[in-house]
Amino acid sequence: MFKQHFLRLDGFTKAERIQMTAHVSEAINQAGAWITDFHLYSNILTCINFQVPSANLDKIAVSLQETGLHLSQESLDQLMSANDSTLKEKELLGTLQITKTFTGVRKPSLFKGGMKDDTRSFNFSCLSYKVV
Repeated sequence: MFKQHFLRLDGFTKAERIQMTAHVSEAINQAGAWITDFHLYSNILTCINFQVPSANLDKIAVSLQETGLHLSQESLDQLMSANDSTLKEKELLGTLQITKTFTGVRKPSLFKGGMKDDTRSFNFSCLSYKVV
């Protein structure tokens, strides 16, 4: 039997950080979940800790995708497999890491003294803990 204790979701966006955080916050609330904590790391990463009733996992998956946040395949798999299983827990703890991606950044090139296009994605770990 599959036993899910903790959701660790991650996604990326090209949208402005504050705007996306507001959209995701609203999506979490609309899905019947609630935010327990959040952290902002520079202008690159937002980490949101949340709790969600196990019956609302399908709602949170749809709600988050409607914001324009691109959830990783691993995140979608967690939500779907947890939703398909019989959970003993009525509520699940989770963390959502939102990484801001920068595309088309112009930076000086060391070769031939010109500028070149660069696509960068920054990834940090979003750690969460449970006090027992």
